[in-house]
Amino acid sequence: MLFPLVLIIFSTPTQLPYLVEPYILPLQRFIATVAGTILHGLGYDVEVNQIYLTMNEQLVEVAPHCAGLKMLFTSLYMGLVLAYWTAIYRSKLRTGVFFIGIILVSVVGNILRNTILTFFHGNGMSEAFHWLHESWGGDIYSAVMLGSLVLIVNAIQTHVPTALAPAAVVEGDAQSITAPIDF
Repeated sequence: MLFPLVLIIFSTPTQLPYLVEPYILPLQRFIATVAGTILHGLGYDVEVNQIYLTMNEQLVEVAPHCAGLKMLFTSLYMGLVLAYWTAIYRSKLRTGVFFIGIILVSVVGNILRNTILTFFHGNGMSEAFHWLHESWGGDIYSAVMLGSLVLIVNAIQTHVPTALAPAAVVEGDAQSITAPIDF
């Protein structure tokens, strides 16, 4: 009965994303730097200055919400729902792997999104930029991000054990095996 109450509390709109915005600057810098590196690696002339990317004299800012803060919160919330629904919360190892996966997918997805947005804006593709940034392209991006959570859960259920089994310890003639370690 407590878990549904927790979900209701977390699903209630709050100012939390706006309260943590000032602390998101390192993530913004990281996303801008990696997006600039990707575009530079693809042969484009890109300049990165803090949270700003300049390509063909077009400036793109990786704003706090463009760094994926709301998508991260949404993914973590849906992760709670999926962890409960699929019962992976019963294993600390699987739960930890799942939530680390959520964070990684959210960060990598936002790096790719900001890379594509910079490419569109820097090459004068304003319609494509607005489609991905403000129109239903963002909805498709969100659906893909949330759909990837299901893929993560399936991979965890298939490939991650519920607990880590320790290796056998051989001491002299005796062999000692302890119980599985549950993280």
